[in-house]
Amino acid sequence: MDIVDVLEASLRGHGIDVETIESGSDGLEVRYTTAFPDIHVNRQEVGRLLQGLMEAFETTAAEPMDVEAAVYRSAGDRQGHWRVAGADMAAYMQYKIDGTELTARVLDSLSES
Repeated sequence: MDIVDVLEASLRGHGIDVETIESGSDGLEVRYTTAFPDIHVNRQEVGRLLQGLMEAFETTAAEPMDVEAAVYRSAGDRQGHWRVAGADMAAYMQYKIDGTELTARVLDSLSES
């Protein structure tokens, strides 16, 4: 199994409604439909997606890579966009930064539509 297949299974296991995952030279792009179609991106859902990402990287022994995530309320109705650097996930997984620092870095990248 490649990282995309493992990642999709991991994210679905965390309750994330994955629409697409694309792998490219710059990292991964994840598009998902939120279970919380409010004005703001749900922070707990972002946390579950981060957990699923790190579990997939551990399962496949792949080096964490940059991830761009787009959150949709429904088809064509984008709620927001956020990203996480592969280096930040690796630092967290190696206990070089804590969850608060990782979360702050991710939320700093968050833009809401």
